[in-house]
Amino acid sequence: MPPSHCLELVNESPMAGWMCVYLENPDAGAGSSFPLVWQGRDCGPGRSFRLDWEEEWGLTFGPMTWPGLVFSGGEIQPAEPGASFILGSSASGPSLRPAAPAPRDADAGEASEDYVPENIAAGFVLSLKPGEKRQSLAELARSRPARPAPGAGRIQISVEPDAPALAVALCLAGRPALLSPAEPGRSLEFPARLSYRAAFGSFEQGLVLDPDQMFMSTKFDFPGGPLRVVFQRDCNWGISAGA
Repeated sequence: MPPSHCLELVNESPMAGWMCVYLENPDAGAGSSFPLVWQGRDCGPGRSFRLDWEEEWGLTFGPMTWPGLVFSGGEIQPAEPGASFILGSSASGPSLRPAAPAPRDADAGEASEDYVPENIAAGFVLSLKPGEKRQSLAELARSRPARPAPGAGRIQISVEPDAPALAVALCLAGRPALLSPAEPGRSLEFPARLSYRAAFGSFEQGLVLDPDQMFMSTKFDFPGGPLRVVFQRDCNWGISAGA
């Protein structure tokens, strides 16, 4: 089962505005990805609301949208951490499809010994020294460290050279959350572990954000159990265990 979370957002300030949650990739370079207003609503002084969700990931694509505008994507395709996809063109237009799995040896019931994928696994590169025997993928799997726990893998997207210039959005619990330009002939990836942040201001659902301009925001984590995040009267933030 994916991790589930419960969050209460509270506005104790005298100001009216939106309170929202967004995700941020702390390892992303400038301009490589942009957070979206993932969930939020208008929350006046003295008001609060609650969000419940499970960490189920997906992908969608649409026109590249820059900060200050609202992103509009298409159908969301489920994407497990560690999965790979291809963004390309088809007769009906742009398409996002899972990457083909490694070829399998029909007799041995495992991946062919002659097949060497470009990415054996995150952080592993196959290199043979003179006289060394090439290992099967099954042998490699037994010899390398254990696979990271669910949620620790990266979701990778290869963009075909003939694909139109678009953007791919990582989705969380059925809503777009993080947007990245998809340049033809390049690849991109999303980590499945991102930073949660709460913000107060003037927002709307799906708005593309500029992380450098999010002055009234705070990072929060889920150590276990419900969480309560409060925008206080002095415009600082308070974080505590929820009820």
